[in-house]
Amino acid sequence: MIESVDDSNVNDKNNLFGNRNDLQEVEDLDKIEINLGELDLSSQDETILDELDDFIQRNLQDELVNNALNKGVDLRQYSKQVEADLRMVENDSIEDYIKESNNISSLHKQIKACDGILE
Repeated sequence: MIESVDDSNVNDKNNLFGNRNDLQEVEDLDKIEINLGELDLSSQDETILDELDDFIQRNLQDELVNNALNKGVDLRQYSKQVEADLRMVENDSIEDYIKESNNISSLHKQIKACDGILE
């Protein structure tokens, strides 16, 4: 059996699992019964495997992926580089929007003025 831990010298008696003072005795693990019922790990859902196969085939037909595989490119590193490039482009776009904010605001005011005239 698991006994309570002496935590008298620990200031914080709470942990991830709750209050350390509330520990209960636990029986030996070999006495715990687990009923897994009809669990069969040897069979897989064929629809999931078919979908995975279709996904792989579609990506193998993609020109960029095909070229990368033929050149022996490390796809993990390649995907990290693509993500970094996308972040850089996104940040550049945000900076462009900020730079153009005065023009956008002016255009918005002109549109509202035109709408006011049309009403």
